Amino acid sequence: MSNEGQLSVRDNTEVSSYFDFENQSTGQVLNDGEFYFYGNYRNDGVLNIDEVWEYVVSYTITQSDINNGGVYNQAFVTGESSTGDTFETEYSVDPSPLNPSDPNYDAAKSDYTFTLLKSRTLLITNPNIYQRVKNN
Repeated sequence: MSNEGQLSVRDNTEVSSYFDFENQSTGQVLNDGEFYFYGNYRNDGVLNIDEVWEYVVSYTITQSDINNGGVYNQAFVTGESSTGDTFETEYSVDPSPLNPSDPNYDAAKSDYTFTLLKSRTLLITNPNIYQRVKNN
């Protein structure tokens, strides 16, 4: 999250819609995953002008994610200016969204980031199994 405006942002909240994660610049975690936060160099809990904060959340892939072939996520941030005005909620937008013809495309999540899970194909052979061929 970055502050490219003219006012510092207080009481900011970064929320991830999929990972059940919320942080109020304190490192609060609402899921069981690991959480890392970087960027509050003044250690004041305020997103200052031209400051960038980075959140990294560890997430365990579920069977549902595997069945769906990937994971959708969208983060959003809210906050209050130093003058007490509440900022409009800002949503993340995927810089390279899925094409509507993509089999993983979900129209309800068109602005979400989709992370495709790589699939592997496994072929197991047993050299001890032989097939008899009839001679005609």
